[in-house]
Amino acid sequence: MKFEHVMGVLLLLLAGVVVQLPGQVTDAERKQFEAIKAKADKGDAEAQLSVANSYAMGNGVAKDPAKSVKWLRKAAEHGVARAQCLLGLNYANGNGVKPDKVEAVHWLRRAADQELAEAQFDLGMCYSNGDGVPRNAVEAVAWYRKSAD
Repeated sequence: MKFEHVMGVLLLLLAGVVVQLPGQVTDAERKQFEAIKAKADKGDAEAQLSVANSYAMGNGVAKDPAKSVKWLRKAAEHGVARAQCLLGLNYANGNGVKPDKVEAVHWLRRAADQELAEAQFDLGMCYSNGDGVPRNAVEAVAWYRKSAD
């Protein structure tokens, strides 16, 4: 009986070593993140967006919304429309930054002007709700139409 108990405990401990728990980062994920971050550190805007996503999702690193925003801003300042849109949404929702509807509209407009449909729709929502801009149904519909096209 005692032997079976000891074996059961040993099997549970072994299972804990083999099975990755949620939130744990594997060596492969960490190495992949480090390779992308090296490119991002050299100014590669798409790599910067990828690093931002890694921090947002906790892929290869601990989840960190503030660091995600830092890297989104770098990619957004390089003109990456997707990064501009995501940065705008972070400002709109206060994710990793203090909520700022005006700053959200600034970044959403930059992405929308590059024909990113998601940003055009989100900008339409801002005009529809009066978030960061005066409420304006005509502008809202115009941005909704652009996003639909």
